[in-house]
Amino acid sequence: MSASTTTVRLDPNHTAEQLMSAAAARISGSICVAVRESCVYLTGRTLSWHEKQLAQESVRCVSSAYTVQNDIIVDAWT
Repeated sequence: MSASTTTVRLDPNHTAEQLMSAAAARISGSICVAVRESCVYLTGRTLSWHEKQLAQESVRCVSSAYTVQNDIIVDAWT
């Protein structure tokens, strides 16, 4: 019986972006996550400053190798 080998290639940026998007989506469905080079960009809207910070920290724990740019708009401030 011969063992078969399967090679799976993962794009580490894509995987990290998926994890970060999933973490932010738990807070609000209107937060978008984009990864470019070594920076994670958060955009979208939340209802409170607490949600904005929670999204940032949720992404930060997944993306320790990235800088986080939090451009989320808090509706209560506008």
